[in-house]
Amino acid sequence: MSAALTDQLRVDAGAALLESRFDTLIEAGGVDRSGNRPPNVPEQMFDLSAYYSLRAAPLTFGATVRHDGDFYTSNANTYRVAARTTLDAQVSWRAPFGRLTLRGRNLFNTLYADWSGYGATQVYLGAPRSFDLTLTRSF
Repeated sequence: MSAALTDQLRVDAGAALLESRFDTLIEAGGVDRSGNRPPNVPEQMFDLSAYYSLRAAPLTFGATVRHDGDFYTSNANTYRVAARTTLDAQVSWRAPFGRLTLRGRNLFNTLYADWSGYGATQVYLGAPRSFDLTLTRSF
């Protein structure tokens, strides 16, 4: 959902709520995984962003809070990866030569794990606090 609350303020929001389970899953060797949650499927995901543009200057400020629920790394649901919440922020300058944006990601430096797609005991460490500067041009 996206809503322009005023000429200067826009809010974007997203949500996903799932209850995903295997109805029937019999793996090789006869192991029954029925009722388990599929791997890499969080049951909830939320994000909320706000952007405010100044009238007196070509600047836009923004922030995003993102929450990803816990998930399992295999059909066995043996290893659960904890939920995480991160905060990002940005400031953009509309310059004559393009848009220059400074972003801060994972500002609270949250330590979290992410899906690797490999073995059930292997996860990637999530990105630590970072900053980037980008230039966007249209032509």
